[in-house]
Amino acid sequence: MSDIIDYYSNYDEWGRLDREPLEFRVNWHFIKNSLPPTGIVLDNGAGPGKYSMELAKLGYDVTLTDLTPRLVDIAKAVSLVWFINFRTFSCGMREIYSARQLSRNNGI
Repeated sequence: MSDIIDYYSNYDEWGRLDREPLEFRVNWHFIKNSLPPTGIVLDNGAGPGKYSMELAKLGYDVTLTDLTPRLVDIAKAVSLVWFINFRTFSCGMREIYSARQLSRNNGI
């Protein structure tokens, strides 16, 4: 597990999505068109939060999780600059056994 965390800690995932915008555009199209107009979203494995931030801007109640603390820190920093509000957690699936547990732990 630490190899994965080390890899993504040194990888520019946000920049990759900017450099290869087709992936983001296609994924965003299907994400946006598959969700109801409002709701609660768990973006598990969210990386730096590019999709989470777009969802939060549309009014979704978003919780972002990722195993890589550095990517979660990037998401937190960018969300402060853009005045976007969502919950963030740095954790592996060992810490979160279900979305219901995550909700109970955070008063949702």
